Amino acid sequence: MQKFNLSVVSRSFSLLALVLSFLSIQGLAIAQTHQVKVYPDGSRYEGDWLNDKPHGKGVMKWANGNRYEGDFSDGNVTGIGSYQFSNGNRYSGQVVNGQPSGKGSLTNADSSRYEGEFVAGKLTGKGVFVWADGNRYEGDFINGNRTGKGVFHSTDGSRYEGDFVDGRAFGKGVLVWASGNRYVGEFVDGKMTGNGVLTLTDGTRRAGLWRDNRLVKSADSTADSANATSENTNEAASVLLQILNSAVQTRNAGQREALNRTLNSPSELNLNCDTRRTTMGASTGMNQSFQINCH
Repeated sequence: MQKFNLSVVSRSFSLLALVLSFLSIQGLAIAQTHQVKVYPDGSRYEGDWLNDKPHGKGVMKWANGNRYEGDFSDGNVTGIGSYQFSNGNRYSGQVVNGQPSGKGSLTNADSSRYEGEFVAGKLTGKGVFVWADGNRYEGDFINGNRTGKGVFHSTDGSRYEGDFVDGRAFGKGVLVWASGNRYVGEFVDGKMTGNGVLTLTDGTRRAGLWRDNRLVKSADSTADSANATSENTNEAASVLLQILNSAVQTRNAGQREALNRTLNSPSELNLNCDTRRTTMGASTGMNQSFQINCH
């Protein structure tokens, strides 16, 4: 009977494994290369290339001046990267299929900025938005709207903390003015409406049912509800209008920019809530869609 030398067989298998490993590595090195690709529309890609697609690290420059640098996966802008747009806006963070998804930061050319969570190109989750005038909101966002729990800080020192719906105080909250006056209670459509208590700095307290920033039914039957519509409630209306105006101004600016955007060029990342799809061009084989707003 023929005897096998186990040590020789073992060495043979080890050598075969090394050869296979080497071939595998060599094959990957051949498949994934560094390339420069210029598309017919003038867009230019430089970076890692695999299976005839951008894959790995790379830089994409579009003909209109927009630029992305970061991760690509199977021809898609996916991973961690940063956008620089010809209008001066910048985004840095997580991207999935060309859209901000995950955690990221967005800075507008007018210095307004957002840092927080994104879902499919929209402000959704926890985040902080700071307007160019210094007003600041920190809290929940849903589809680009301030909806949920949040805190709005005004540059004049006033502050609202509580429930928001579509960018307006709606639900229960606390409004504190720079003067120290304080309202705790219910809000509807950005106004003190429902049960609440207004406490002034001199200790005066007005509690009861409010409607449109006016005390219409006092918890103290002897109180004159008409007198409650004083400078303090006017002050309340002023601060709440400031909260609303910050959203309206941003929305209007976004609508104006949307009108100027063409459909056949890369979208410019703006603080618009609505998302529209714009094609990068059939020649690049990549699509992106996002323009981001805060309401």
